[in-house]
Amino acid sequence: MEVDVVAPMERTRQPSQPTRTCRTCVGCGQRGEGEAMVRLVLVPGPQEGATPASVVVDAKGGAFGRGAHVHPSKACFEKACRQGLSRAFKCAVKADAEALLLEVARAFARRLEGLLAGGVRGGHLVIGTDAVTQASQAGRLQLVLLAADATAAAERSAVKRATAEGKTLVYGDKRTLANALGKRHEAEERAGVGVCAVTDAALSASIRRAWICAVGLVPTRTDREDSDVARAEDE
Repeated sequence: MEVDVVAPMERTRQPSQPTRTCRTCVGCGQRGEGEAMVRLVLVPGPQEGATPASVVVDAKGGAFGRGAHVHPSKACFEKACRQGLSRAFKCAVKADAEALLLEVARAFARRLEGLLAGGVRGGHLVIGTDAVTQASQAGRLQLVLLAADATAAAERSAVKRATAEGKTLVYGDKRTLANALGKRHEAEERAGVGVCAVTDAALSASIRRAWICAVGLVPTRTDREDSDVARAEDE
């Protein structure tokens, strides 16, 4: 009698997915990915318990200490500074929303420069209109950084396509962008850098987040006036 032997089916190994941490914004109270929020770390006062604690910005997300997360929006920072931070840290926290927003902007501006310089060193960032066009044609373009005064580069088809797809961020002028990329020679010659492109998805996400926090959170005069009105109404 013949017996058919059936070999056990091999399990297909699924690629591991990156772990996403879920956090609660201490401003609005909504839950979301921690990577999409700004982490603030508690710093005790000189005489713990006798003087109010303060908070510092953890732009890299790995600083030691008790942390709280806030969505990168002015409204959430306003609410966090009123009550959310003190409630989250379970102690008196003295924080001014406008000053904290400026600190966030400065911290993430430094973070953004570091990411751009690291992208150049790691070969994940290409510079110039021709290189950006080639990256686009090869399907490697993840994000475009465009200098505000790079009018010619803005008209290139690859850049216009990226802009239409929401993949373009405006970063300073040509000299500022050149300095951030470590191209100080071009900046000193006043030529600068008009456009560059990120070809790595993870780096692109980190740069976009840093850009939002560095550029999009700086309070304007109108924002400050609206904030003053809101505080007056609360009182």
